[in-house]
Amino acid sequence: MTTPVAGQEIRLKRRPTSTSLPGIEDFQLADQAVGSPRRGEVLVQNLFLSLDPMMLALIQGRPGLPMPAYEVGQVMYGAAVGRVLESGDPSLWPGDLVVHQFGWRQYAIAPAGRVRKVDDLNASPSAHLASGVVAYAGFRLAGLREGDTVYVSSAAGAVGSLAGQLAKLLGAGLVVGSTGSAGKVARVRELGYDAAFVHHDGPIADQLRVAAPDGIDCYLDLAGGNHLAAAVEVMNPRGRIALCGALEQQLTGVPGPGLDAFQLIAKQLTVRGLHDRRTRRPRSGVRAAVPRLVTRRFSPPHRECGRRPGERTGRAARTAGRPENREDSRAGLTLDPGVMIGELARRTGTTTRTLRFYEEQGLLESDRSGNGYRRYAPDAEVQVRRIRDLLALGFTVGDVHDLIGYLDRDLPEVFEPAPCCAEGFVIGAARVADLTERIDALTVLREKLLGKMPWLRT
Repeated sequence: MTTPVAGQEIRLKRRPTSTSLPGIEDFQLADQAVGSPRRGEVLVQNLFLSLDPMMLALIQGRPGLPMPAYEVGQVMYGAAVGRVLESGDPSLWPGDLVVHQFGWRQYAIAPAGRVRKVDDLNASPSAHLASGVVAYAGFRLAGLREGDTVYVSSAAGAVGSLAGQLAKLLGAGLVVGSTGSAGKVARVRELGYDAAFVHHDGPIADQLRVAAPDGIDCYLDLAGGNHLAAAVEVMNPRGRIALCGALEQQLTGVPGPGLDAFQLIAKQLTVRGLHDRRTRRPRSGVRAAVPRLVTRRFSPPHRECGRRPGERTGRAARTAGRPENREDSRAGLTLDPGVMIGELARRTGTTTRTLRFYEEQGLLESDRSGNGYRRYAPDAEVQVRRIRDLLALGFTVGDVHDLIGYLDRDLPEVFEPAPCCAEGFVIGAARVADLTERIDALTVLREKLLGKMPWLRT
């Protein structure tokens, strides 16, 4: 296979204002020099590039983001799926399908440890960019229970279009979604929602009461603002809310109405925010599929970034240098039956008591089968081994909890000084500094003791 010598990449040319959507003038389509990978690296030809709602905030450079904003003049990072063209690492071979975060370019040369090999499905490779893991993590955070009435805002978006199917698989009774157009209402009904409404057609709370007359128990919030306020109003006592997005504020630049603290207290509601690290953890048995992907030629993303709600369904993914223009069809969703607690303990050389302790501390998750037995995802074995390794290195349970999103990686990669591992680098550096301080203190104490007993000096 001939190594390409040049390609193209998308760079951020300038930042739009915080209240405007990006246009073509904000991006630059630049030539990209391509070479051969060195030892430990791979050359990947990107097939699909993901376009996520968070990218709008990264383009605008909003403060307080959980990840670095895009830099003007630099390539925009983000999820991409591609095939290995050349490999300088024995773990990957030409032709392997991989996912990485090197973003908007036709070709990427990356350390082998920074790409993840994935199954080569019969369906489109773009399925590996699905947001099902975000919906799943949100439902787990909200404690979705069998028979719950579930409400999902932005139900036709990248996460919402999968959330209806996942909610049903996780045992929800009634699933309601809100969207931006009548066409989207019809579409999400095909994707597992029992009822849906257009949020522009009237007060959201009133429409929600019609769709869910017995109230809602669990809310996956992807929009924030008025949707969140309405959900609190219609929520049943002891309802649970997972905050996973703030699309309404992102698009308008205006914070939504404040939450009704009285109702939060009176109804004993639980509101929790979904941190990015929870979505990076092992997939917990979920194999996400893509209900609808829009794919086009490799070109500046302004046509997608500038779209208003109601103009697109599902996740947007662009082909990188491919000529076809098509829509991928929906694939099914499956949940892996998982591993029993005794088997997981045997495989990892630990005890069932230890595994239960990890769960109590929020380091490990399990699902309960119909008979009440714990079942763990197949990749839980790797996670348990990483937990044990970190604890053996002297990290605290709190440290390990903060590193949950990185436990599917080798330990050296967890702590590397890169944007994708910033949290791991900070925690690792703090641990080394703590050990250095303790060693210095013990050395001083040892010298004082030897001063009293000089005959012990060697």
